[in-house]
Amino acid sequence: MALLKSGIIAPLGIGTVLSFAIHPLVSGSISAFFTFCPSEIQQPVLNVVNSFVSTSILNTLVRPITVAFWLGLLSRLNSYLSRRSANNWADDTYNWEEEIVLITGASSGYGERMTELLAQRGIKVITISRGPLKPRIASYKSVYWYKCDVTNFERVSQIAAQIRREHGDPTILVNNAGVLSKVLLLEQHVEDVKKMFDVNLISHWKLLQEFLPAMIRKNHGHVISIASLASFISTPGMGEYAATKHGLLALHDTLRQELKYVYKAERVRTSIINPGWTDTPMVQNTWEAALKKKGTAIMKTDEVVARIVNVILSGESCGPLPIPSYSTLAIGARMLVFP
Repeated sequence: MALLKSGIIAPLGIGTVLSFAIHPLVSGSISAFFTFCPSEIQQPVLNVVNSFVSTSILNTLVRPITVAFWLGLLSRLNSYLSRRSANNWADDTYNWEEEIVLITGASSGYGERMTELLAQRGIKVITISRGPLKPRIASYKSVYWYKCDVTNFERVSQIAAQIRREHGDPTILVNNAGVLSKVLLLEQHVEDVKKMFDVNLISHWKLLQEFLPAMIRKNHGHVISIASLASFISTPGMGEYAATKHGLLALHDTLRQELKYVYKAERVRTSIINPGWTDTPMVQNTWEAALKKKGTAIMKTDEVVARIVNVILSGESCGPLPIPSYSTLAIGARMLVFP
């Protein structure tokens, strides 16, 4: 995955350390040294190492290191095959001087930061949101803003037609707009639930109907859906939000299959991103106080957006992509307990 030049550096985590430990170049080199290296080369190195680790411990570690080598090799082979399969074994190229990225919900949170990072690279970004962009974001010459409530579907159609007239067909659609609440199931009002479904789920469907046909015709494009870890795991007070994000997972899976088997658009990419708690205004205004009281970790927006922008720039399908990476373990455990 390409590293951003914006200076965003995520701290090392358990996954990073583990990946390094089982990397075939690391474990393979160590295993080969102990297995095949002549004694006249081994001994000087061992003399130095033995001052820190005894020979008996080193001999004990050789077998696990060899196993780690094969695990690392198989892991990378599996990742390669999975990536190729997710992209239908079809290569495609992206010319970022010509691509057009459309982002919903771009006035704050993920959308705002995504817009800025892409604009810094000179990529054309069309933004849709109810509120205006911050002056810092609006100052980029490659950024355009259209005022639109994504739950006003007639207005969405009008804005979509205007965007096509003024800019052409967007080639990357980032369905990012979303709302969050903190209300127990028995205390929710039907109108509020309907509103959340309109924003978090039905607006995705509407924007697909507007912009996906051009991608299919050209057999080129990328749909990125911003979902949540709530697609897999819910919690009290998050019933309607989790339902919308679980529905988004199903919508995305259907999209992927229809592109491949119905429309034969093998080069249209699909990615779904599933971040955990992040310090966006949406979380700050609802859950942050309760999360801090419980000591729950909250990620920085830049940490999540760096991953999303890398997915966009890769030009390849991805996901579901849980963020942080170690949350995959919790999701797997949940599926085992509640299949």
